[in-house]
Amino acid sequence: MYGPTTAFSHSCRFTIDNETGVITTAQMIDRESLQSNPVSFMVTVQDRHPTSNIVQSAMSMVTVWVNDVNDNSPRFSQPGGYHVSFEENLVGLTFSFSAVDADSGMNGEITYDIIGGDPMNQFSLKTNDSGDVTLEIDRYLDRENFT
Repeated sequence: MYGPTTAFSHSCRFTIDNETGVITTAQMIDRESLQSNPVSFMVTVQDRHPTSNIVQSAMSMVTVWVNDVNDNSPRFSQPGGYHVSFEENLVGLTFSFSAVDADSGMNGEITYDIIGGDPMNQFSLKTNDSGDVTLEIDRYLDRENFT
């Protein structure tokens, strides 16, 4: 007969079949909500002799690694957007911004692209090692040429 130890029963994330010892998830587990990864807990196994009622038992530590899936969208540090004003006929001005993604590893890597509003390719994006992005003005801006 298999069973969880006290620490296991408080986690409520897993169940154990008393007959087979198969451990299954009892609820959806979001890696980002875990206080620690891996998740570790103790499991006991017992047998009882049918005539003498002598109980033998053993305990084992079970460690479960919860792998990340790409279940979070990146978020800009200012959810309402950014508003920037520049004087025309200047080159080299910059504006910095950033975004974060709660996922880990490759699932949390962020890339930035200008996807519209720059038909004359006057702006570029540069990313530094810390993940902050700078919008740079590469050409002279002339207000009269914008519609």
